[in-house]
Amino acid sequence: MFLMGPFRQIRTMFAKTRIIATLAVFLFMILTLMAGLWWRKVGLAIIFCILQFLAFTCTMFLMGPFRQIRTMFAKTRIIATLAVFLFMILTLMAGLWWRKVGLAIIFCILQFLAFTWY
Repeated sequence: MFLMGPFRQIRTMFAKTRIIATLAVFLFMILTLMAGLWWRKVGLAIIFCILQFLAFTCTMFLMGPFRQIRTMFAKTRIIATLAVFLFMILTLMAGLWWRKVGLAIIFCILQFLAFTWY
């Protein structure tokens, strides 16, 4: 429960600070994507999963962590949320264990579509 303190601090941030934090995470996402394109193949699968996680983090700064989690697991979004996490795991498995670049790219696309559905 040591993470509860920082989560409560996020909730009490001013709107301007939340937007700055969101933009900082978004900038880090762009830099990570550039690194993933340079690293290619297996690294692309890892980088894409990190980017998806950071996308959830961006909305956490805007909404607050507890509201974000409640929204993610609401009745209307639970299937999409589970699909995103499932495809994140499958992307990592395809890239790291199976070493199938084509399959990893397919899972990246499915991950993106699931996140869009979310």
